[in-house]
Amino acid sequence: RYLATMDQHHHDDTDVVGPPSSKKLKITDDDSFAATAGVAATEDEEVHKCETCRNDQPRSTYTKRQWNKTYGGWKCNPCLSAERDTILDAKKDAAKLDKKLRHEQKLTDQAAKTNETYDGPNAVRQCFICQQNRPLGNYSGKQWKQLYRECKDCVLARESSGDRKKRPVERKALPDYEQISERPCSGCKENKGRDNFSPKQWKNRVECERMCKICGDEEEVARAEHRAAEDQQKRLREESTDIIPMTKRCFACHNFNSLEKFSGSQRKKLFGMCTECVVVIQEERRRDTDRANAARVCFICKDEKGKDDYAIEQWKRADRRCRICAVNRVKDRDQHRLEEKQAKDTLNCDKAGRSSLPITSRCFKCKQFKEKDGFSGRQWTKTYATCQECSVK
Repeated sequence: RYLATMDQHHHDDTDVVGPPSSKKLKITDDDSFAATAGVAATEDEEVHKCETCRNDQPRSTYTKRQWNKTYGGWKCNPCLSAERDTILDAKKDAAKLDKKLRHEQKLTDQAAKTNETYDGPNAVRQCFICQQNRPLGNYSGKQWKQLYRECKDCVLARESSGDRKKRPVERKALPDYEQISERPCSGCKENKGRDNFSPKQWKNRVECERMCKICGDEEEVARAEHRAAEDQQKRLREESTDIIPMTKRCFACHNFNSLEKFSGSQRKKLFGMCTECVVVIQEERRRDTDRANAARVCFICKDEKGKDDYAIEQWKRADRRCRICAVNRVKDRDQHRLEEKQAKDTLNCDKAGRSSLPITSRCFKCKQFKEKDGFSGRQWTKTYATCQECSVK
């Protein structure tokens, strides 16, 4: 009877009810699982069948997320690593190919400029997608000036396939922090230039957190003193035979107060502050925020104006423009495009289709037409180009 009962228990353990491909491991004499998986198997250890290698693997070869899947689809760690490496290799190969194509595109444009087929009435430029030389009529005005240009046929094919995104994604211009002259410091409450801030603090848009280099150094010294005072108080409490009540040093007023004078969140912080100091600092920050929201300097006219004089998005920007300057900028751009178009029409007005006049472009700042030598290579291809003289200014 005892042997029959043990045999029945053995059959019950092998037929475990669970997810698909999940079972109790049954150890044989040759220990085939340990030989295939390279993991020491133990008796009655639960295993899952890997979806990729189709082997029964124990718990130690799976991540927690893979092991807890209810309806199968488990993948062991070696298979996941192999898939990850394959994806990374494919991305690296695609990046290398894209870099090669971009370099070839630059060389093609340089050769076209040397052969004098880049500009002029009979100019042709290579499409970055189909690698075909096409004239101006096969490009839009914006694509004709770009380095990684797309002809109209490639744009139409891409949009008809449902892909609205262009393959060569160009980087967006970051906010121009270089031209902002001064910013306020939350420590000394003074407006200082860029040299007085670290790069990280200069780009910090939160007015109540930005600190200059001097205030930052003083903050580090205060933090070191706070840690030393806390450690000294802790040692005195441990060495003393008397019962000393638990206290905490306030980082703002530098006084040791009882824990009741700290909130729950401030009590857990290393540089916590008592409730009285928190109220004072919150009121000070509120005044700083109100002062900052009362008026902000326009990036163009350099005048302080209220929130009603800015659009919602412009109010949040570092290089903000008031409504008047924004409208004037739109008018200037429209006038710039109009004069550019009139100059091109005048250039190509002869009967032979050629012109003896030099090809020029209009500077957006000084509003003067200059030849290609007056612009950098990058500015020459832009719609609103800036000449080298204005760039230096």
